[in-house]
Amino acid sequence: MVNFTTLKRTAKYLIVLIILTHFCTNGYSLQLSDQAEISLLTCSPGTELYSIFGHSAIRVWDPVLGIDYVYNYGVFDFNTPNFYMKFVKGKLLYQIDRTSFNFFVYGYIQEDRSVYQQILILSKKEKEQIFSALETNYLPQNRYYLYDFFYNNCCTKIIDLLESQVKDKNWFLHLDNPANMTFRQNITVYLSSIEWAKFGIDLIMGLPADKKMSVRESMFLPDNLMNNLNSNSSKLAGNIVTLFKGSNIPPKRNMANPNRIMWLISITIILATLIIKSKKTIIFIDKTIFLTTGLFGIFFLILWLGTDHESLKYNLNLLWAIPSNIVFAFRRKLKNNRMNKYYFLGYGIFLLFIIIFWKAIPQEFNKAAIPIILLLSFRSFVLFRQVEKTARHIN
Repeated sequence: MVNFTTLKRTAKYLIVLIILTHFCTNGYSLQLSDQAEISLLTCSPGTELYSIFGHSAIRVWDPVLGIDYVYNYGVFDFNTPNFYMKFVKGKLLYQIDRTSFNFFVYGYIQEDRSVYQQILILSKKEKEQIFSALETNYLPQNRYYLYDFFYNNCCTKIIDLLESQVKDKNWFLHLDNPANMTFRQNITVYLSSIEWAKFGIDLIMGLPADKKMSVRESMFLPDNLMNNLNSNSSKLAGNIVTLFKGSNIPPKRNMANPNRIMWLISITIILATLIIKSKKTIIFIDKTIFLTTGLFGIFFLILWLGTDHESLKYNLNLLWAIPSNIVFAFRRKLKNNRMNKYYFLGYGIFLLFIIIFWKAIPQEFNKAAIPIILLLSFRSFVLFRQVEKTARHIN
């Protein structure tokens, strides 16, 4: 005999299970009230290198439901196994984080960094879709993603989200227009007062950083995203409102900037090699110069071939920091004097061509590299003459 009470109870359990499964796989399906707002939060640059470009996040506020969340795509875990290796190789997973609005803003107040808000112009349905998408992204199985500085970061994630959920596409039509600036030129604005960081970034970033950006690509930076949201005739956001105004005092410029230091080092070494009579000292100096630049060349090559960071590929700094310099740093151990002679001659001439055609090279080199290249060229010509004299003496 069928027990209908048991069947009813089983049916109820099944219905609850189906609903829970739906929520777990599709995120929350809460209905927002008519007073709900979704905003873009933009945080001004900080003093640390990782925060120097600012930050962007999404706020979902519904006073009726008591919701005031901030969704932040810029979080990573320092405790990740092999953290630095994964970061260099472009394998480090970033994630979306959800926190309370007050807690989020308090952190930036503590750092004395400005926080701006723009309320997005959305329909009720679009707000609910964006909220649902954010909650879905926040699920443990969805929250991680591979970070890319130019193409997949806290800002580009927001643009992708808005484009997928906003019905009116008129605002997005201008995003493919040219921005008339390269990636490298744009980030230089933020690095002007920390020139050693700029020097390092210019050394490791390759040719992709010198690509002319579209408007869409320019919004990899928080300030560009904020300014573009209401710059078009078809606005996607309201006016910029300051929630907290930090002092925003830029760091003082360091007098010992890389350009001055590199010129000082290069001129000192050139004069020293002309004055010093000790052959052992000069040999040590040459070994140090060529070994160092060769090691940098290998480093650039590893970043090019061994990482997924698009901006580190095709690095033309390899034109002057050639890995083969490591071999020729120990030239006296090589028996083939002809190879030594033509290497130093060819390398010295090639370096002069780099200086002559500096502006024509498609990758923008840091000007602090000029004295290094001139030093390498000078020592290459000197070594060419020495090898040539040695060969004549042997003959």
